[in-house]
Amino acid sequence: MAPNTENMPTSSSADTSPGPARADNEGMGKNTIDPARTRTDRKEGFYVEAPSRPSLVTATLRRGCCGCPPVRHVRNAPSFQHIPHITIGYRVGFSLRHCLASLFTFHNESINIWSHLLGTMYVSSVLVSFLRLERLHPNVDPVEYKAILTFLLSAVACLSFSTCYHTFGCMSERAFKFLLRMDLVGIALLIWGSYVPGIHYAFVCFPRWQSLYQTLTFLLLLLGLGGAAFTDTHCPRQSLFRTLTFAFLVGFGLVPSLHWCLLVPAHIRSIFLDNLLGMFLAYGVGFFFWSSRFPERLFESKKGAAFSFDLLFSSHQLWHLCIFFAVYTWLEGILEFHHALHDLGCVVLRADGD
Repeated sequence: MAPNTENMPTSSSADTSPGPARADNEGMGKNTIDPARTRTDRKEGFYVEAPSRPSLVTATLRRGCCGCPPVRHVRNAPSFQHIPHITIGYRVGFSLRHCLASLFTFHNESINIWSHLLGTMYVSSVLVSFLRLERLHPNVDPVEYKAILTFLLSAVACLSFSTCYHTFGCMSERAFKFLLRMDLVGIALLIWGSYVPGIHYAFVCFPRWQSLYQTLTFLLLLLGLGGAAFTDTHCPRQSLFRTLTFAFLVGFGLVPSLHWCLLVPAHIRSIFLDNLLGMFLAYGVGFFFWSSRFPERLFESKKGAAFSFDLLFSSHQLWHLCIFFAVYTWLEGILEFHHALHDLGCVVLRADGD
């Protein structure tokens, strides 16, 4: 006898689920986050802890753009890339092509890259103009020419090394460590390069003091290069030594500055103090942000927060802006020194009774 198939469920009826459950399944992904998908995304490194309707920035970070992979949460980034108190926006394992494409995406290094990339372009344009000027005026004092050239080259080196570090440091741990050392070498070069024209113009009428301070600053450069190139970037004690070394390199500038103030008349001091103090202020404020990790240290990103400092206005971004402001301010000061020397001469620059 043939089986009764009238009351047996067909394949189509077997797939049919109750109305409410089916509605929930159809709505999955529209108004809710699929728990299974969330676990998969976490394993793959995507940052999914966001509202069901994320903002444009959050959505872009999650899916990536311009051919780049999506950025990661700090939990899914290798330890060598971790930035204290920065939780999102990490580029992990990017290729060279992805790193270049990431110039036009938004992540936690975007401001760091563009602030010093634009700074490199600006100082490079000044350098090109300076080289053209030297060809037009071949009678320029060679010592003076080399002093200004040293500063411009050191500024280009510092800003370009920093740009490369923040652009390509996410490729691998080896690339990260090498480029970090180059970034630190660039800082040491900029500090020394800032001294060279300043000491040249400040003590051009006092050659013995000029020779002494130029020698001392060159020895400090060697100390800074040693701290940058031969210290472990992940050893806390050596990192502290490196930080104190750079702080000492900048702080030493107060010695020739105060000495110069004692050597020149008051009306000469008033001309140049604005640029000198502006440079020291920029370096000081920048060092505060760099060492304190403020403001992200006090306002660390939390889920559901309206704003965080992961992507904008973090301490390292503010440090970058301070560095560029210091370079710009000191360049203006050097030009004022140059014009004063050629307009006034050493007789006016010397204090009475010196």
